[in-house]
Amino acid sequence: MTLSPKVVSEGQMETAYWLTPVGDITGLTASQVVHTLVIEEKIYAFREQIRAGKRIKGGDWICFYERGEGVVAHARVLTKPERQAHPKLQNIGHYPWVFKLELPQVYQTSPVVIDGSLRSKLDAFKGRALAQRWSWFVQSTREISQHDFEVLTRQRDK
Repeated sequence: MTLSPKVVSEGQMETAYWLTPVGDITGLTASQVVHTLVIEEKIYAFREQIRAGKRIKGGDWICFYERGEGVVAHARVLTKPERQAHPKLQNIGHYPWVFKLELPQVYQTSPVVIDGSLRSKLDAFKGRALAQRWSWFVQSTREISQHDFEVLTRQRDK
């Protein structure tokens, strides 16, 4: 699958690319969260505190990082986050900002491991010592470059 190029016409915003961590939440492992929300329901949700989540919009792309595993899935964002209740979120905590996804791709059995070799290919690490702590990159939802998104989702080798 190839990503559509960044075409910006009058009144249209440029496509953004996102990386977000997925962790265990009440009653579900991170893998189950990805399977249930991203693959089955084609949605994702953020807590109130996630500021970056409110900048996500339809047409953006998002990839999902599972701690200790790597990038395990990606999808295209279909709608901007809206404050709403969703039945699959009722028993797992307060995640009021829900948005729809399309074209989910999951690779949990062969995640993209963010090791030193891969970090050396990412724009986000240019000018940084690769051996230093890098957890800042995966601890919160962040906008990343199209290049980095393509590397993290195996759509680009370098």
